[in-house]
Amino acid sequence: MKIASALQILRPGAQWGVRGEAYGDIVWLDHFQTIPTEVEVAAKMIEPEPLAVPQEVPTWTLREVCMIRGHTASIESALAKLSEPQRTIARNRWSHKPTISRASSLIAAMQAILGWSSDYVDELFLEAGTK
Repeated sequence: MKIASALQILRPGAQWGVRGEAYGDIVWLDHFQTIPTEVEVAAKMIEPEPLAVPQEVPTWTLREVCMIRGHTASIESALAKLSEPQRTIARNRWSHKPTISRASSLIAAMQAILGWSSDYVDELFLEAGTK
């Protein structure tokens, strides 16, 4: 992992600059933030970069991931709770749309109805993106 990524993870929202890839290259602009130690930064840098959540996946792969995880019945139940015409539109999109966006209203509705956290939906999209 690059030093910039390590700093973003260790001190999210902090202000800093970096002129290279060494601890001595960090210019700390946020004097109210506790500066991470060289050991902390080095330890974080040896970790792999976190995977980026795909913003769109083939719908069939997301349906497959949900089926494998045992969510088919709960998703059908969630879709049934929508009022018309949203119910028919959502079922059509879930069954026939070639791709689905992480930011889609369908995903937001299913997440709210099923009580899934954003992290869990990200996990589903990560898994669907690898198929």
